[in-house]
This record gives sequence, structure tokens and C-alpha cells, in this order.
Amino acid sequence: MKTKSLRFWICIILSTLFATAMFTQTLAEKTTVRPEKIENSLWEYMQTVNDDKLIPVNISLCGVDESLVLKKLEEKIGLNAEIFQDDEIFEKYFSEKSNKEILQIRQTAQLEKNKILKAEQTKKNNDFISAYVKNKDSVSFVNSYIPSIYLFATKEDIMYYVQLDEVQNICYNNPENLIIS
Repeated sequence: MKTKSLRFWICIILSTLFATAMFTQTLAEKTTVRPEKIENSLWEYMQTVNDDKLIPVNISLCGVDESLVLKKLEEKIGLNAEIFQDDEIFEKYFSEKSNKEILQIRQTAQLEKNKILKAEQTKKNNDFISAYVKNKDSVSFVNSYIPSIYLFATKEDIMYYVQLDEVQNICYNNPENLIIS
């Protein structure tokens, strides 16, 4: 009877040790696999620095919704934005205008679209910072025209940002502008 009990406990202990070893190995593998959104040179650099080191990164976000920009453009200029998206429709709509007037209309529409895009992109970038960046002083540059934010982040911050749907990718912003091999 004691032999069966001893075998039972040995089996339980070995099973527990095996399960613990498998779990530990799985956890280790999860932290050593580069997330798809992290650029390779950033990942390599992250492996060489302490956890609390501030790393200069460029976070690329998903861009502003083009339909939002076009809707605001329509409100601003009082014309359907589709007119400006298709040359054939545009020329039919403004057929009575001279080439100079047509050029002026296109330039005005493009200028307004650029202003709207800049305002919306700036808002989107600033909203991301407000919502997700703990230390606002770590932000070194917020781009107004493209969805891009330069900041200093720890490994933990980077791993947090990577999980967000708004983030497309994160790159190392090498201060020496050198390629890390």
C-alpha cells in the first residue's frame, strides 16, 4: 500500500514540475518573440538595455479617416468633395469656368483639405498622447501632417503601445542616425 501511495505522490510531483517547466518556458518564449509592430532594430536594441532605460522611438499611428476629412471639406467649401476626387466630374461641374478659375478652385479646395487634415491629424496624435502616454514630458515631437509621434519610452511602455489598435508600428529613433546591425 505504501508503494502505491509513494508512486502516486512521485507521479504528482513530477507532473507538477513538468507543468511548471512548460509554463515557464512558454512565458520565456512570449517575451523573446518580437511583436510584429516593433521594428527589428528597436527590438534588438530593447534586448540590450535595462528595463527602466528611456528609448527614443517613433510611434506610427493609423491615419485620420479620409471620409471625415472629405465631409469637413464639403462643409467648409459648400461643394460635394467627390467633385474634387475625379477630374472628369470636376471638369463637367466647372465647364463654364476658365482654366485660371478652375486652377484657383482646385488650389482653394486643396488648401482647405490640407488645413482640415492637419487639424484632424494633430488632434488624433494629441488624443493618443492624452490617453496613453503617462509622462507627457517624454514626448519630443508630434507630427501635424502624418500619424507619427516621437517620444522616449521604457520597454514596458513600448510593449503597452504595441497592444493598442491605433498603433501601426514602433521604430527605434536612433539618436546617432546609425543603422543598428
